[in-house]
Amino acid sequence: MLAVAEQRQGEGISDGASAPPNIVRAGPELVEEITHIYADVFRSYPFPIHEPDYLLETMRSRVNYCCVLQDGRVAAVASSEMDPDACNVEMTDFATPPEHRGRGLAPHLLPVMEGEMRMLGMCTAHTISRAMSAGMNITFARMG
Repeated sequence: MLAVAEQRQGEGISDGASAPPNIVRAGPELVEEITHIYADVFRSYPFPIHEPDYLLETMRSRVNYCCVLQDGRVAAVASSEMDPDACNVEMTDFATPPEHRGRGLAPHLLPVMEGEMRMLGMCTAHTISRAMSAGMNITFARMG
């Protein structure tokens, strides 16, 4: 996996002539749809991201959710979990429903999320990616 990710290092967004996707910061109106995507993509998770009330609580406090919308529906989602006291943010919870995979949506989310976090004063961004998660390791390698 490491070799595969290293081969893609620094490629950036390479989806050719396709138009950039519609990316929005998710509000409460998208919580139900996001929880369904998380339940579908993450069969188990250490936090209750499958529960709308939990997502609303985190959304109101320390987590920004960013989505790719296609035809008014969420085609990909990720979150920026901030620690304002330490001035850092974890880029996490990337999820793309099966019908939207393979279209390179996650690499479009990351720079939008990073830009927003810079504007909010976050000094350091990091992530944790499971070793066998090819898509996420490639995404982060592509984006440097």
